[in-house]
Amino acid sequence: MSDRDRLDKTIHGLEICSTAMESPRCYECPYKQLKGYCMIAVMSDALALLKAQSKDEQREYEAAVEMAEYCESYESSYNVEDGSM
Repeated sequence: MSDRDRLDKTIHGLEICSTAMESPRCYECPYKQLKGYCMIAVMSDALALLKAQSKDEQREYEAAVEMAEYCESYESSYNVEDGSM
């Protein structure tokens, strides 16, 4: 299952569970085959997706910091007028 499919499945499962008190629609839930463990499974998938997103954002932040530091180290030695270092 692709990450996008897993995300869509998890979102749909959370939407179903969050409205269960108003009008039970468990028959629509993508986790319904787990009978009784569906809420645990949807929460587990949601947590895993959130952790993965957090790690991706941390990597992007670290790459941006590294690029900024790299640029700063060369910025002072670059002559804009003639392009020399």
